[in-house]
Amino acid sequence: MTTQAENLRGLPRLLAVINAPGARGLLFARALGSLPVGMVSLGIILLLRAAGRSYALAGIADGAYALGLAAMQPLLGRLIDRVGMGRVLAPLALIFPGVLVALTLAGSGHAPAAVTVALALLCGATLPPLGACMRSLWPTLIPAPALRATAFAIDAVLQEAAFVFGPPLLALLVTLYSPRVALFAAAGVGGVGASVFASRARARHEPTRRAGGALRSAGVRRLLAMSAVLGGSFGATEVAMPAFCEHHGARASAGLILAALALGSACGGAIFGARAPRTTVPRRLLFALGSYGVLLVPLLAAPSIPVMAALAFVAGMPIAPVFAGAYLLLDRFSVAGAATETFAWNTTCIFTGAALGTALGGALIAPGSYRAALALAVGLGLACLLLVAGFARGTELDS
Repeated sequence: MTTQAENLRGLPRLLAVINAPGARGLLFARALGSLPVGMVSLGIILLLRAAGRSYALAGIADGAYALGLAAMQPLLGRLIDRVGMGRVLAPLALIFPGVLVALTLAGSGHAPAAVTVALALLCGATLPPLGACMRSLWPTLIPAPALRATAFAIDAVLQEAAFVFGPPLLALLVTLYSPRVALFAAAGVGGVGASVFASRARARHEPTRRAGGALRSAGVRRLLAMSAVLGGSFGATEVAMPAFCEHHGARASAGLILAALALGSACGGAIFGARAPRTTVPRRLLFALGSYGVLLVPLLAAPSIPVMAALAFVAGMPIAPVFAGAYLLLDRFSVAGAATETFAWNTTCIFTGAALGTALGGALIAPGSYRAALALAVGLGLACLLLVAGFARGTELDS
């Protein structure tokens, strides 16, 4: 079986993972349940602005949502490792949509600012950690180590799909109906996806009572540091794009450029997943990180919005392969019985890094230009190489 898996190439390799027993249903539920990740943040801002609330409140509420998500993902991951996916995801499949509906009604109904911010915080805190759960299940779904890289690449593609399809879906619903309807839809798909995932994952995840946490692993800590720095690069890029588009007279086009970046990542992940690995995991990760940092450089000289979108697509292609390599190493070095918590910490580090990158990039834009934020994104992307190179030389990782 392992030899056959090693010889698979292209579409058959991808299908071998997708058609593995139990994988297809979980992938569908994970994709559906992850759509709110690409919808809620922007939806909160559009909802509050449509209700005549200030940009200040919208920004605070959006930040509270991100803070709740970043703070609670590792705790939810640890709880899942201890008591099982079904016991945690099933309640969250009801609580998260309920809180999001309450936030939508409060935000559009002119509830006190403190109530709106508190609900946004709770909304982020109750978001089901489907990505972390899916990654912790791959070793049981795909016993053949030769296909594990493809499995994590497919997972990274689904992660990007939430940002490719989530914002346009939100924008379409806002245009046709209202921000309220758009967030109600996000609550619905999030709840259904989490519920289906919980029912299918219940029998495939064995909880553990083992003491200790994910951060006891030195290898995991170093990879999480890389994820935080990489998140900072993403955040700096995200804040640079509206400034670039505003410079060219079309601020709203920033969403299209960021979607192109995510789409490039999804395409890169599909290509990466279809190929059989020929080098070690750390070396593949180094190559993907280096490619990402180098391919960001041409964005500094983009002369127009269409050219920037094309360059962003190309620059995005190494991102999913970076995630796939990081997931493989996180899986390898996770503490026994703490896999879900490990992957949840990765989500937290990326979101935290992105928030800091956005803040620092925005501060650089004010006195300078969008190029200062993009230069920060390039620098942080290349800085990730130092973190990975430092431990990729270790014999315990070079395999």
